[in-house]
Amino acid sequence: MKKIAIIVLSLLLISSLFAGCAASSADSAATESSYAEDSNMDYGGGETGMPAADTSEEALLAEYGRKIIFEASMDIETLEFDESYNAILDAVNSFGGYVSSQSTNGGYRYSSDRYSSRYAEMTLRIPSERYAEFLKQGSSFGNVTHLSNSEQDVTAQYIDTEARLESLRAQEERLLAMLDRANTLDELLLLEDHLADIRYEIESYTSMLKSYDNLTTYSTVTIYLNEVSTITQPAETFGAQLKTALSGSLHAAVAFFQGLILFLIYAMPYLILIVAILLLVRFVAKRRKAKRLEKFNQAMQQSQQNTPPSDKP
Repeated sequence: MKKIAIIVLSLLLISSLFAGCAASSADSAATESSYAEDSNMDYGGGETGMPAADTSEEALLAEYGRKIIFEASMDIETLEFDESYNAILDAVNSFGGYVSSQSTNGGYRYSSDRYSSRYAEMTLRIPSERYAEFLKQGSSFGNVTHLSNSEQDVTAQYIDTEARLESLRAQEERLLAMLDRANTLDELLLLEDHLADIRYEIESYTSMLKSYDNLTTYSTVTIYLNEVSTITQPAETFGAQLKTALSGSLHAAVAFFQGLILFLIYAMPYLILIVAILLLVRFVAKRRKAKRLEKFNQAMQQSQQNTPPSDKP
């Protein structure tokens, strides 16, 4: 009798365990199904699940405006490096921009007659509405030898990113509401896992929008400032080319003779010593030559005195 009671109790316990597992599985399946329906829910924007809105080009442009990234590069020559450098910084401040990065090299001497010209690279951020005006100021900084600029329209990418972000935020709100209604630990873990994925995507798209906003609000201008001794002048005629060639030749000749004079001045002590040594060597050589000649003459005279007179009439 006791054995039969134990068997019946065991069967009842096993049945209750199976029923509990089945209920938990059903709740988890319901949660997953609810999240799947939420993720694929049509918000009025078709298959992408984007919020319902007027998606015509005119309406989107009216809401966001054109998003255009402007970039320019400028090479500038200058005879007065410090003045040009400070003029660029003053212009950036007056235009409401800022210096993103800058570096300066050169400005030292290899020797008394060799100088390393200064060179600066400056990355500037200028408000986009004053971008074209700033480029026109380039000639006031020095002689502009090269200018290039480009523009990239990212309006479509910006609108698409904004729409995806709104859709993700709507999904986040639904998941938060489902978390409040969750009854089991499995449901909580599943919903929190999905919520973490959604929030990661939200952060990614938010960062992308901030990058677009920064690049379109402030345009990028890179300036390469070079210190030179002569400004490059465009030669349009043969006469102008001849004048430039003669001027360059004269400049080179003057530089050569200046260098030669400086070399002679630096080498003067050594040259004096070399000349003194050469004079001494020459003097000694003459003395030796004179002594040899004197000995030769004496020998000839002695030889003549020792020779007997000839008997021939």
